Amino acid sequence: MKRSPCMRLSVVCFSVAAMALACVAGAETAGFPQIAKGMYPAAPDTLAWGAGQNIVWKTAMPGPGNASPVVIGDRVFVTVEPDGLICVNKADGAILWQKSSPIAEALTAEQIEQGRANASKIAELKQQIQTLEREARGGQPGGRKGGRPGSEGKKGGPAADPEARKKAQELNKKIEPLQAELATLDITGLPPAHNDNGYASPTPFTDGQSVWVLFGTGVAACYDMNGARKWIRLIEKPRERWGHSASPVVAGGKVLIHIVNLVALDAQTGQEQWRAPVNYSWGSPQVETIGGVDVVITPKGDFVRLSDGKVLASGVFEMPWGTPLIHEGVIYALDEKGGVAVRMPPMAAEGMKPEIMWNCKPRKDRYYGTAAILGDLVYAAGGNGTKTLSVFERATGNLVYEKPLAFRSQRIYASVVTAGPYVFITSDGGETLVLEGGREYKEVARNSLEKYRSTPSLEGGRVYVRAQENLYCLGQTGAAAK
Repeated sequence: MKRSPCMRLSVVCFSVAAMALACVAGAETAGFPQIAKGMYPAAPDTLAWGAGQNIVWKTAMPGPGNASPVVIGDRVFVTVEPDGLICVNKADGAILWQKSSPIAEALTAEQIEQGRANASKIAELKQQIQTLEREARGGQPGGRKGGRPGSEGKKGGPAADPEARKKAQELNKKIEPLQAELATLDITGLPPAHNDNGYASPTPFTDGQSVWVLFGTGVAACYDMNGARKWIRLIEKPRERWGHSASPVVAGGKVLIHIVNLVALDAQTGQEQWRAPVNYSWGSPQVETIGGVDVVITPKGDFVRLSDGKVLASGVFEMPWGTPLIHEGVIYALDEKGGVAVRMPPMAAEGMKPEIMWNCKPRKDRYYGTAAILGDLVYAAGGNGTKTLSVFERATGNLVYEKPLAFRSQRIYASVVTAGPYVFITSDGGETLVLEGGREYKEVARNSLEKYRSTPSLEGGRVYVRAQENLYCLGQTGAAAK
């Protein structure tokens, strides 16, 4: 068998013990680390759902959002554009409360004054960027929010002409540092964001007493379970035109935020504890215990000690789009350039050198969603065009099989989920493919809802889906309900 992918991507995971907590009612913590890892011991009580079928309840949302539903106790937490947190009753879907975390309420007096002082420079930068973008588009009107000029690809447009496309790419290189500077100076304004991403992509984190949220605006906040705000802070502005998607992680009394720098805040007060200048991506940080020491692992392969922010190792692997899979002491990282399996060392110390177990060459694609493990196999789905499921051996990286997925929509943003003996893969068109795990492709069900980009959450035999217009609780209904 030939070598192939190894990985998963989309944004965060914790230790196996922490993941298991999110799979049962009464979990101590719940958030994207557990949801992204997507490995549940038991299957949901239904594998089939859709319009009028096995929908326990459905609640209209006041706007779109890409964060996954976070289920803990009798509550479900979701986000809404651009800076809203919604608490829902798990039993019937009733909205209990909704709170906003706007930039204006997060600013300190010093930040407000800084924004005023930068006003003229901000206006100058915006004008330069608009001029370059217009030139990159060949004088055509701007495309979708956050879209890269010259990438439209419309017949007769700049992307259709190789020379025009080359020129657009050169201009983009001039635009990017200007936008990074603008993000640093424009304290009060909204940073850039792609239409598919928006500002409400990071998934909240809760311990059942508090809820921590982060938005693509650069604002982080903490609320109690009744919606009373404990603190709010503008950490820093994202610098990428595609926006921000990495979720907050809470561990060791700290909430970890990775926008540009990796920042640790006191979880209860929001006061900054340390700041590490390590490379950022759209994936989320994770916390693992190595030799009794809690270590933060970033998608760009940096290992940072949780207690003080000391960087122990850098660039061990690299995932530009999502979050690596960490399972039983092994990190599986996959991107367009290749895949790698890294065994974590027995001790955490400066200069530590994790062991490379194997390398592989996955199907070239962007892996936005995190892969998942079922038995001795890893399941990963290419998300930016190929829509191909790759299944490989976790011990060797040998490819078991590849299968193009007949989704109608273009992309797969959600992480792969395994539950009991089944594998769940969801496209951004709201189609969910259910497979029987194993070395052969066996389709069990194909379900459709409205469009969504978040990863479904499983809890208590039910499936929770944050779609663009509604929040769903899916499970057996009618006479078949347990």
